[in-house]
Amino acid sequence: MPGQWSIEKTWQWYNGIPWLRGCNYLPSDCLDPYEEWQEYDFNEKIKTAESELDLAASIGFNSLRVRLSFEVWIQEKEGLLKRIDRFLSIAEKRNINILFRFGQDCLVPKNEYRPFIPGKQRNPDWGYHGGIMNDPWRKDNLGYSPLEEPENEKAFYAFLREMAKVFGKDKRVVMWEIWNEPGNSGRKNLSAGYIKRSFEVFREEQPVQPLTAGAWSFHQKSSNPLSSIMDIEKMVLDLSDIINFHYYGDSAYLAVIIRCLKAKYKRPIIITEWLHRILNNNYSGIFPLLFSEKIGSYSYGLKAGKAQFYEPWEGLRKRPDLDLRLWQHDLFRENGRPYDPKEIELINQLAQYADEQDGFAASNIRGE
Repeated sequence: MPGQWSIEKTWQWYNGIPWLRGCNYLPSDCLDPYEEWQEYDFNEKIKTAESELDLAASIGFNSLRVRLSFEVWIQEKEGLLKRIDRFLSIAEKRNINILFRFGQDCLVPKNEYRPFIPGKQRNPDWGYHGGIMNDPWRKDNLGYSPLEEPENEKAFYAFLREMAKVFGKDKRVVMWEIWNEPGNSGRKNLSAGYIKRSFEVFREEQPVQPLTAGAWSFHQKSSNPLSSIMDIEKMVLDLSDIINFHYYGDSAYLAVIIRCLKAKYKRPIIITEWLHRILNNNYSGIFPLLFSEKIGSYSYGLKAGKAQFYEPWEGLRKRPDLDLRLWQHDLFRENGRPYDPKEIELINQLAQYADEQDGFAASNIRGE
């Protein structure tokens, strides 16, 4: 069975693509992936995506991280494949590739789990990050995975296999993220078996794109950041072709994390979630560091909308030490104007400089 890419193969692949810079994307008129990918009202959602991908391309973004839904696939298989293809075509026309992600450990308790029912979806809870009053990050939460039901687990692996068969050689897809934030929502190692099998299933179809899943719990600052993360996070880093992580703190400790990951794994690195302005995790401090280290960058959120990613996680907690007037995520207001024009200027500048460097390197390879 095909296994993890060699370090040499990952670098050959990574050095052959431009510096990845983009964001986590959900259309601004969607609350969640159910609403984004179902057949109901999809023509309106794709019009929103066309407009917003124009916005992303205009500032130099060349990649987006997008979540898929196996629950939608279960009920609308053929239609979902066509809708994914349509979305990829729209992205390709704007020179944007897509990183799709699948499994999830950011989960609500079982009594709050909402299965997918096609049709008009619920309205958001206004004033809450993610549009949900009861967020998955409560300290008393034990998140429920629908894969705990045997029929859903079987369907999930079938979904992964079909994605690999249909899009595993599609150049519009840059990478596959098998799992998001393993161990979150109090789950710790509960999803380990699902994750291992998911990597196996996807690799059995021999996709041409690399696979990844990331570490995320870099909360306790130390000289060795990897000493503070959970065993399940170390497991997914060992399984991944490309090293992947999340970080919502300041740039000084980000530099320590990057140094540690480089020393340990010797592989290319991407960061698939960041941007928490309230905690000094902002474009002025983070983005130049990622550029200088050629770390693939996916900040969180593009345009303010139903999911309200601009609302801070800390909004429900008493934190008089934080300026909760700042946006946490998102780059553009609902009217399409930048939240902070200086951020957009910086993104454009470094994106342009990265493209110039890539062009210079390519001409050297050709001997021009």
